[in-house]
Amino acid sequence: MDVLDSNIRFASQEDEVKYWRTKAEETQRDLQALREEFLEFHTSSKELEEEMDTTIKHLDKEKKDFTAVNSRLQEEVESLKRKLESLQTARHYEVSKLQTDLCEVTAWKEEHQKYIIRIEQLNDDLERQNRIAALSLTDFEKNLNMALERNVFLENELDGKEILRESIQRLKDEARDLRNELKVKGMKFGPDVPEHSSTPDLPSSSGVECASVTSTPPSSSENSRTPSAMSDNSANPNSAENSSTTSTATTNKGSVISSAARISALSIVGDLLQKVGALETKLASCRNFSAGSEQPCGGLVASGSPVNSPRQQLLSATTYSDRRQWKGSIGHPV
Repeated sequence: MDVLDSNIRFASQEDEVKYWRTKAEETQRDLQALREEFLEFHTSSKELEEEMDTTIKHLDKEKKDFTAVNSRLQEEVESLKRKLESLQTARHYEVSKLQTDLCEVTAWKEEHQKYIIRIEQLNDDLERQNRIAALSLTDFEKNLNMALERNVFLENELDGKEILRESIQRLKDEARDLRNELKVKGMKFGPDVPEHSSTPDLPSSSGVECASVTSTPPSSSENSRTPSAMSDNSANPNSAENSSTTSTATTNKGSVISSAARISALSIVGDLLQKVGALETKLASCRNFSAGSEQPCGGLVASGSPVNSPRQQLLSATTYSDRRQWKGSIGHPV
């Protein structure tokens, strides 16, 4: 600007004064405008400074608040970290314990499975043994039933033997009475009848019993005729002579018949008595077998019969009278 002003050439001093006066006025106006602008700027600067101070104070307060919050949050973070560490430690301990328990449970499960397998094998063995025992029990029941049937059969035969013995004894008694009566009447036996055939003096052997049985029927027939003959003799002497002659002939004939049939009868009755003895032996063995099979059942027979069952009563019947009573109780012919 000075360079421009120095280059200006004025025509006169008045023009130069006017120029510089105008220039000064313009400068003054510019200065006034600058002053006003400065004042406005200063005022706005103060306002802005006040606003900035207020903002700074507010920000400082917020900073303090945030600092306190930050401190509190840091403390919370630290406490949460400690809690997290403690929880992690506890969880790690629990996880380790659970892993240990899992290993123990797994081992126990495997051992339990092995034990179950062993138990199942034992159960199979026991079931197989039970089936075998059931089959054995069935066979034992069959054998026992067969033995009982044999016992009943043998007892029936034994009853027949007892009846036969009673018949033999009765015939012996009749023969003895008849012989005594014949001796009293003065009658004599034929020469073919031996003296040792008299029944009272004989032992109860099979051969002697057979001889007594075979010799009894002719004696009975003789004695059946003897009372009538004696009564006729007492009434009529002629008829007595005839009857004595007839009786002598009959006696001789009966002696011949009895001597011929005695041998065959002796053999037959001897065989029968031998069979009876064998049946008695079988019966004794069957009784021993039944008594031995009855012991381990504890009040029950092998087939599960109760103590008061007919079969058990048959097994417990030891005497002949008990067996006859048992047969009568079940309706069996005695």
